Amino acid sequence: MRFDAHPRRGIVWFTLALGLLIFAGMVLISFPGIRRMQRDDMRRDCIENLVRIECAKEQYALDQQLKSGAPCSFDLLFKDGKNLKRRPICPAGGKYSVNPIGQLPTCSYPGHVVPVPEKFEDSAEE
Repeated sequence: MRFDAHPRRGIVWFTLALGLLIFAGMVLISFPGIRRMQRDDMRRDCIENLVRIECAKEQYALDQQLKSGAPCSFDLLFKDGKNLKRRPICPAGGKYSVNPIGQLPTCSYPGHVVPVPEKFEDSAEE
């Protein structure tokens, strides 16, 4: 009677299972990094949209000779199709507020904020 007809079959299955376990562990470890990368991409895209809205507002204010504090809306920016071709959409699902001329546009999603540039200080005064 022969008991060792296929002695390597158990080793092969064990090796395959171990390899699958290692692969699954690597996927689970990398998943938070992938999610964080997606979140950062959505934030960056949203901020780019906010900057586009601000540029369109500035162009509209120049064209219409508006002063700071004048009301502005998406309808006004779409009016002639020159300032914005289509309404931007936050990739994370936030809602955009145009705000009056002179104020930065905002997104309702937390963390999606246009960075305010620091004021330029002339170093020639030294």
